[in-house]
Amino acid sequence: MNRKDVRVIIIFLAVAAVLLFVARGGFFSRNDAVVADASAYVRIQVSNDQWDLVPLTEHRIITIDQETGEQNVVEINKNSVKMLSANCHNQDCVHQGTVTEDNRETRLLLNQIICLPNQVLLEWLSAGEAAPYLEAQ
Repeated sequence: MNRKDVRVIIIFLAVAAVLLFVARGGFFSRNDAVVADASAYVRIQVSNDQWDLVPLTEHRIITIDQETGEQNVVEINKNSVKMLSANCHNQDCVHQGTVTEDNRETRLLLNQIICLPNQVLLEWLSAGEAAPYLEAQ
């Protein structure tokens, strides 16, 4: 491992720590009220902007096409989310696997899948965790 590799790893870990802080309520007050229609949601964030909040109610394939050419393909099921493909060079987001209600507390990135090169974040949220985002829509 050279110095450049170490720097990339440190930057990735720092970004993951900030995202974890935000996801755990660092800047938002979580509302545990029940949200109608879905027991869980996937929040999709692209370049620090919320791109979509998708209920986990049916099987879907979502393609995220950015103006700069980046592309991510996400598979959403009733109880899971995963990154199917991305046109980034390292494919780390694809290899992060599936997030479910059962594994969201034990995965390395918990309830998130992060594509750092394409600046895409997938976040599996319970209905209560999604409530502030739903209210903002």
